[in-house]
Amino acid sequence: MRAHLADDGLIAFESRNPAIDWPARWNRDFELRTGDTIIHQSRRVLKKEGDRIAFETYYLFPDKKLVSYSELRFLTRSEVEDRLRRSGLKVEAVYGDWESRPFDGATSDDMIFLVRSV
Repeated sequence: MRAHLADDGLIAFESRNPAIDWPARWNRDFELRTGDTIIHQSRRVLKKEGDRIAFETYYLFPDKKLVSYSELRFLTRSEVEDRLRRSGLKVEAVYGDWESRPFDGATSDDMIFLVRSV
């Protein structure tokens, strides 16, 4: 990010809070509607090892099925902040959501970082 920011540039990004039980939240089925079309979505966690979670998401359309495989790494707030500092970036704020509510390490799903180049 530092290489792409102008001097004194500002960037906002999110990372998921590793304190949340993501496998419990993600192992579920639900329906998405777009116009008259119903899309069935199913997500299943395949494995959780250390700070990584691998999962598959299935999308069942009326005429086809798509499968997406993902593996995400969940760093703690301090791990993200440390990496940003070492990259020449300064954390200006960390919020718990995109409405700028305070970050709570135990309950916030997201960590929204506002970061400035130094």
